[in-house]
Amino acid sequence: IHLQSSTDPPLVVHGPRLHPFPPFPVSPLPQIPNPWLHPFPKSKGKRSMSDHMNEAVNYIKHLEKKVKDLDAKRHELKRVSDLASVGSRTKPAAASISHHCFIIRPCLIGIEIMFRCGVED
Repeated sequence: IHLQSSTDPPLVVHGPRLHPFPPFPVSPLPQIPNPWLHPFPKSKGKRSMSDHMNEAVNYIKHLEKKVKDLDAKRHELKRVSDLASVGSRTKPAAASISHHCFIIRPCLIGIEIMFRCGVED
């Protein structure tokens, strides 16, 4: 029997090593915030119900403003398209007048925009 003296280093028992796992799965890619999942800038922390309601009202007003802006742009494109289609139906008086035509129409995957420019003989 070998007795260990106080000057010997302590004995280390080798066995299966247990590796601690992180509390959640770690992704090798950085996490990019998704604006559709968290539309509000202050989405962290505890807030009162009135704060949540005010943020929701502000977000809805912001969306309404964006819809109005897009509607105005759509009306402008429609107006330009109508003017171009009326202009393309009329025959120029002189042969040297250039002829421009915009045509905007829906197609299977979106819209089709055609522009014709030239001189009619």
